[in-house]
Amino acid sequence: MRQSLAALALTLVVSFEAGAQSKVTGKWLVRYEREVRVGHMGSVTSQIVTDSVRVSLRQKGDSILGEWQSMSPIGESPKPPRTLVGIARGETARLEVDPNVTNTEGYFSELGREIVEFLKEHIHGIQPMTTKLELSVHGDSLIGTRWSSSADGVTETSRRPVVGVRDKP
Repeated sequence: MRQSLAALALTLVVSFEAGAQSKVTGKWLVRYEREVRVGHMGSVTSQIVTDSVRVSLRQKGDSILGEWQSMSPIGESPKPPRTLVGIARGETARLEVDPNVTNTEGYFSELGREIVEFLKEHIHGIQPMTTKLELSVHGDSLIGTRWSSSADGVTETSRRPVVGVRDKP
């Protein structure tokens, strides 16, 4: 009897923790840094730029799904949102920006993107990189890092700060 009660209590605790939603779920206004390189071959300059995005995150089990939507200047049409996929571990979410473009801009734009990727990888030797995020929530603030890494994990860019606030309607 005592073992049955202990097993039942353990099952309830595990199911409660599995069903609990992470604090990272919701809508966020996020600022992040990225490096922009200008030039070709020997004369490349770089600068750090701060951008803003809207991020919406939802949780299903320990999976986190969401969207990364760039904020466009007034008068410009917004770019399609990028899909975020990842996992939640406690108060931390580890996400990847899905490299696939879900809303195509048309056949020739998609073909052009594929040609550029082919040239980068096979002509210039630039490995494809996946953008990654590690985010934690502190109250209504979101803090973390953003970087890119190659599929084999050998090449990685510098980790840059990400900060955000909960988007309150």
